[in-house]
Amino acid sequence: MFYSIKKIAFICFENFQILDLTGPMQVFESSRLAGKKYYEIHTLSRAGGLIKCSAGLRVDTQTLQSLENFDSMIIVGGKGTFKACNDSELIQFIKVQTKLVKRTISICTGSFILSKAGLLDGKKATTHWRYLDRLAERNPSIVIEQDSLYIRDKNIITSAGVTAGIDLALSLVEEDISREIAIQIARNLVIYYHRSGGQQQFSEPLKTQSFEDQTFGHLCLNIINHPKHNYTVTSMAESMNMSPRNFSRRFTRAVGISPGKYVEKIRLDTAKTLLENTQYSIENIAQKTGFSHEVLRRTFLRHFGITPSKHRIHFGTAPD
Repeated sequence: MFYSIKKIAFICFENFQILDLTGPMQVFESSRLAGKKYYEIHTLSRAGGLIKCSAGLRVDTQTLQSLENFDSMIIVGGKGTFKACNDSELIQFIKVQTKLVKRTISICTGSFILSKAGLLDGKKATTHWRYLDRLAERNPSIVIEQDSLYIRDKNIITSAGVTAGIDLALSLVEEDISREIAIQIARNLVIYYHRSGGQQQFSEPLKTQSFEDQTFGHLCLNIINHPKHNYTVTSMAESMNMSPRNFSRRFTRAVGISPGKYVEKIRLDTAKTLLENTQYSIENIAQKTGFSHEVLRRTFLRHFGITPSKHRIHFGTAPD
């Protein structure tokens, strides 16, 4: 099959976030592992030359006008984003190029630059979770996708913070080349292939650190690490030296869902990950996650409208 080499232009500015650039860039560059060159990568800034990221490293860039006819334009984020929003020449360049390129993409707070250019008006978009409210305040017309790692609205793609750019880049490799090569890149970079755009920005272990009431943090981590154990409200309440009624009330208030629903959610998330990334039998996965085979099947159907076996067919990435 013939693939044309695609030009990708990363748009940078002083005090940008280095991983917003190097994360996606490494994914695209790693496509060479397949033995062919699929991407031609360029780093641009308004004045060109060396520009400094927020971590202190300097990156050599070309001027905005030095490159023509590229396929994708990727605007990075970082501490310098809000100053860059006031760079009229940069904003005008992005406006013009968006009409010419196949995809205009923002990583992390790069979405604010797209918003300043009027490119997110009335569109679905996301950004780093810390800045979701600020983005909504600056442009109320944006339909904010709070739980998305990345979201596409026509030819505009926005992503959440930092490492979400890697997930987005893998999805673009799948779109441009093939799923098999995207999987190969993920394996070589020792990362999961790939968190879908609709997956939440927070993993469950990170969420436990965010609870206002940390009383249940250790219990939640224990459920995450040992989902196959027999968790009943009575046994969990006893482990916390509480009555079942008081335990259920306080757990629900602290975590946001009831103890039973939390256990089911963790088991389901774990089963989903094992289906996608291992070749364990479905029976074995059910045992590892505290389900019976039939209960796992019914729970999957209820939550996802698909059986575990069909989910593996569609989303599994482990080698046969």
